[in-house]
Amino acid sequence: MSPSPAERFSALLARSGERGWTPADREDDLDPEDALAVDEDAAWVDDEPRGVRPGLTRTLLLVLLGVVLSGVLVVVLAPSLLSGGEEPVVAPDGQEAAPEWTEAAGTTAGPTTGQESPVVVHVVGAVVRPGVVELPAHARVGDALEAAGGPLADADTDGVNLARTLVDGEQIRVPRQGEEPPAALPEAGGTGDKGGAGPAEGGEPLLDLNTADLEQLQTLQGIGPVTAQAILDHREAVGRFGSVEELLDVTGIGDATLAAIRDAVTVG
Repeated sequence: MSPSPAERFSALLARSGERGWTPADREDDLDPEDALAVDEDAAWVDDEPRGVRPGLTRTLLLVLLGVVLSGVLVVVLAPSLLSGGEEPVVAPDGQEAAPEWTEAAGTTAGPTTGQESPVVVHVVGAVVRPGVVELPAHARVGDALEAAGGPLADADTDGVNLARTLVDGEQIRVPRQGEEPPAALPEAGGTGDKGGAGPAEGGEPLLDLNTADLEQLQTLQGIGPVTAQAILDHREAVGRFGSVEELLDVTGIGDATLAAIRDAVTVG
């Protein structure tokens, strides 16, 4: 009985192990039966399913996962890295909104131009609450009376020009019925004795600006205690008045006030 192919293949392996493999051990040197046995054994081996190498598979999966994660990170972080970490603000209509910033110190806006200061006047006489009141610029005498509580029942307002524009620092006197009303203000730009040499209208003597005291100055129309003291301070600092027009150099006296008292004062 001839040996089986498996036995012949085992014998060949044993013989090659004894002397090692040499180029002479070629397939054509084998006996026909041995060659046939080798071919059958090789075909049997090729028919067996090849096993998968688990270590290589896990490595490939990890490499692929790393590549995917790297791509995701690049897509997410690239816009912020390119823009320096600042994300643009998008307006509701889809357009990029202008960036917000704080102006550097020292660039604050200056004071609002054209804003006028309020006027402060002294209301005395027949009013509910005599005293100093503060009113907006261009307020009228009637506004000052209302700020002082309004005239009393026995007040005589017929001799008071309620429509006149107030002058800062002036005094408004409301007489009672039967009292002498305050002197009427002359029209602005009206003529008069600018030198102040003669008596005032009504026969009263002119008040000398260089000798009048605080109380005498307050008898002038539109001159309250604040403006009267300013006249005295100016006279003390600068010296005697050379003309009535020099009153414009006094704080609180403007063209309207000068026009109101021009015919009642003089310089000696």
